[in-house]
Amino acid sequence: GAADGAPDDDKDGPGALLPALSAGDTLTLLRVHAHSHTTRPSSRFTEATLVKRLEELGIGRPSTYAPTINLLKARSYVSEATGLRLTPSPTGRFADSFLRAHF
Repeated sequence: GAADGAPDDDKDGPGALLPALSAGDTLTLLRVHAHSHTTRPSSRFTEATLVKRLEELGIGRPSTYAPTINLLKARSYVSEATGLRLTPSPTGRFADSFLRAHF
């Protein structure tokens, strides 16, 4: 198809080539589609889901997960909000931004 450089057999479909255009040519708008779309942020980690993600990424060892989470809380990088979700504090957000920019 068009994506691989080969011509498409479909002359009127989404892969059809446009006719040659020149500056100043007038085009006719056939239709407009307005779509409302919202996205939801991913849910916050709980201690259990954070441990699972650390395991998936190969970060730390089982013996280091609890001390790491306790350290995040002790330094006020996160707090446990309603439903035991870990919520980043302004200090935690700053540390995250700094580390992402420098590592």
